[in-house]
Amino acid sequence: MLLLLDWANSAPKEDGDGDEPAARGVVKRDTTYRNPNDPDQEIGADEKVKGYRYGSQYIPMTAVDEKMIKIRGVAGVGVCER
Repeated sequence: MLLLLDWANSAPKEDGDGDEPAARGVVKRDTTYRNPNDPDQEIGADEKVKGYRYGSQYIPMTAVDEKMIKIRGVAGVGVCER
């Protein structure tokens, strides 16, 4: 998945003392996800797939996969005697 970020100054420049939001400027961030095989095709937020990098590739993970590999630890410290 290809991630594109578009930063734009959406506030108009006005003369002022610098305390007004319009005088300071507002930054707007637009995030667009695109198909890496077809950069002209946009991917919606509901079509995104979570994945983890392994070597030079990404492995997709579903919620079921994550539950299966989650390691449960013991809260606390145990003492072992010999």
